[in-house]
Amino acid sequence: GKGYEGVVTRWGVTRLPRKTHRGLRKVACIGAWHPARIQYSVARAGQNGYHHRTEINKKVYRIGKAARPSSEAKQGGA
Repeated sequence: GKGYEGVVTRWGVTRLPRKTHRGLRKVACIGAWHPARIQYSVARAGQNGYHHRTEINKKVYRIGKAARPSSEAKQGGA
């Protein structure tokens, strides 16, 4: 992975203007007053890289060599 990264590197958000008082490599607004929680979709600093995703609800079409024996092969074609 890449370790702990800021929002500009991690999510590619735009830097703030040059004259910003408390730093410019930040997210200007991380959400409204209410709901009084930060939503998961807001870009935040943190671990970058080495994320493993688990895939769920995949359709299984075939397991093993033959899913079902074909009737045409037994009858000889015709």
